[in-house]
Amino acid sequence: MRAYEKVAHGCQHGSGRLLGHLSTTEAARDMDVLRAVLGDRKLTYVGASYGTFLGATYAGLFPGRAGRLVLDAAMDPSLGAERMNLEQTAGFETALTAFVTDCVRRADCPLGTDDRAEAVSLLGDLLHRVDARPLRTEKGRTLTESLATTAVMSAMYDEGAWPALRTGLAEAIRGDGTELLQLFRRVLRTVRTTAPTATSWSPTRQ
Repeated sequence: MRAYEKVAHGCQHGSGRLLGHLSTTEAARDMDVLRAVLGDRKLTYVGASYGTFLGATYAGLFPGRAGRLVLDAAMDPSLGAERMNLEQTAGFETALTAFVTDCVRRADCPLGTDDRAEAVSLLGDLLHRVDARPLRTEKGRTLTESLATTAVMSAMYDEGAWPALRTGLAEAIRGDGTELLQLFRRVLRTVRTTAPTATSWSPTRQ
């Protein structure tokens, strides 16, 4: 709870009165503004994870303007924030277990090749070390614990990213955060080039 309060205070300090308008409902209304600016009669939308909640919110607010909506890995909009976080955490834990299981079977696994529990422990130890001493990168930006964690989490969405994650973890253990930073930046590029939130959406002419 203290961690959530710290984040909330930081957001309030940085955003001021704007903070009251940073919500899923406000984001859905922003999407409708974009739809109107583009001249589309209805919104065609693809959303995953939180994006499904955003899409469902849009459909609830503007049922007559919702066109074809694809909601992948839908979140239940009736659940509270705490329950949603718990379910998302459980999903990440399942994906991480699958990654570690695959990793320890490989000779080049940077987390060892013997035991899954030990591999998870080694990953936790690495993130703690990065938290205490961020890693240098070839890009001139240091890799912090939050960036490294986001990189690991992003790879859980796609098994195709696991080789890059193994490489990134191996480099991080040697003190180089370049590859993990690259993983993080791929996520950031995806967010910036799709929707104004962590989703993918595409308006089409109707």
